[in-house]
Amino acid sequence: MGEPAAPGRIQSGRRVALTTDRLVLRSYEASDLAALQDYVSTSLENMRPWMPNATRELEGDLAEWLLMAQQLFDSGERFPYVVCLKDGTYVGHVTATPDDEGHVTFGYWCHVDHLRHGYMSEAVAALIDHFSPATFVIHCNEENQASQGVARKTGFVHVGFDSRGDYREMRWERVVGDSYN
Repeated sequence: MGEPAAPGRIQSGRRVALTTDRLVLRSYEASDLAALQDYVSTSLENMRPWMPNATRELEGDLAEWLLMAQQLFDSGERFPYVVCLKDGTYVGHVTATPDDEGHVTFGYWCHVDHLRHGYMSEAVAALIDHFSPATFVIHCNEENQASQGVARKTGFVHVGFDSRGDYREMRWERVVGDSYN
């Protein structure tokens, strides 16, 4: 038997649904294909200016993308979560990407029908609780006021800028507890 995960850490291969007052965050399933296709057809253009790498990924084979999301989750490399209302309505997506230095980086997107309801802030807050202790990181385009709002609302502080490929993004951080266990 392996050693248990550190408090608040998810073990590779263990799919755990997280719930908040309004949301369920869970790993992707093959049955999410229709919701993902709807997202791409209705919301991808809204996301394109802010997340060029993610939009390129979502323009490919979505069934393959879902399989990759499941494999990343099970391997512990990344934790891509579907964000749904408690009635099952697809709201968006959030990924937590841990590293070996105690950082967890979040990336997220929201369906255009659900913008400005605080869902991504609620999802990020749930993941902070789940993955603590850590230094949490959010990158966002400096013109993306909505993502900056998520960062501020969840206690992040703007600490500078990072170059990511061919573009520059704001770097926001929040330290929770001792992230160097």
